[in-house]
Amino acid sequence: MSASLNDVRIWMTRYGMSSYFTLGVLGNLINVFMFTRKNPLCNSCSLYLLAISISHIFTANLGVVPTIYNLDHVDLATYSFIYCKLRLYIMHSSIMIGRTLIVAACIDRYALCSNYQRFRSLNNPKVALRIIIVIVIAWLCINIYIPFVTAFTENNCLMLGSTALIWAIYTVAVPGILTPVLMSTFGLLAIRNRCQLQGRLNGNRNYGNKRDYTLTVMLLSEVLRCLVIFFQDINADACARELITLTKQSEIVLVQTKSYKIDETSAERMFGGNRTYIPLVTKGPVIGLEFAGENCISICQQSLHNLLTTKYQNLPHFISQSPADARAQLDKFYNFASMQMFA
Repeated sequence: MSASLNDVRIWMTRYGMSSYFTLGVLGNLINVFMFTRKNPLCNSCSLYLLAISISHIFTANLGVVPTIYNLDHVDLATYSFIYCKLRLYIMHSSIMIGRTLIVAACIDRYALCSNYQRFRSLNNPKVALRIIIVIVIAWLCINIYIPFVTAFTENNCLMLGSTALIWAIYTVAVPGILTPVLMSTFGLLAIRNRCQLQGRLNGNRNYGNKRDYTLTVMLLSEVLRCLVIFFQDINADACARELITLTKQSEIVLVQTKSYKIDETSAERMFGGNRTYIPLVTKGPVIGLEFAGENCISICQQSLHNLLTTKYQNLPHFISQSPADARAQLDKFYNFASMQMFA
């Protein structure tokens, strides 16, 4: 019986883990290819997912390949001092970097749905890149003790005595319990914030399960946003109100509004050096509307087009043309507003 069970174990390791390794690495390589394109790199969550995919590739190679290799060869850890000391250190660091990055990505999605502008500033590619670098360096430093507590003895590479017990408790508590709890907590907080936002914007109106489904998809995937700016004009406020009313009948939501005066330098940065809008911002405060939801840019463009052709001809305005542009424009617009508020 023991021999047959051992044969099954070897067969599962050889073929099961080989399939797991191949599919896992292939999937993560596809992720790396997708997230290294120009537009995804402009998004903080995409940066986290890119770093997670790279971490998972390292983990798979360090964890699965040696296990399959050991089926037909002597374990390197039993006769290589350096390999014994470094393998667990590098592999565990890679695992914890990946899991911590997943937690950071969940916090990033929660920040995106937050009502606090300063917390929402975490949803920024530059901030995300700094956080990724800090997480990588932190875990490489935290786990530096592992080579020193790993004992290299004759035919063995392991932790001994109380060190092994502490290690077992740690691996259950931190990677096994703490990180999944943090992921779930911030995921649920993001969902709660989005539901509260929906209730505050729509009151007691119920647009049915389809709208709820759309909001859920927005939380579990990338939230598409759109920025609409109305420049100083006698009809700007009325047009903004009618646009909000029109979009309430669709599957997108109004996230927030802001009215403030933009200086010329900020306008040049916001509009990518396009000086067409510079004379418009000098006339007075602008009205900014942020919308979110599936196809929000096309819905806003169509709704605004209907208003401009029927009632508000020649009303000076600006509207996002693509998701990537919208993210950058929204970050700049509300960051400038925050700087004015705390100036």
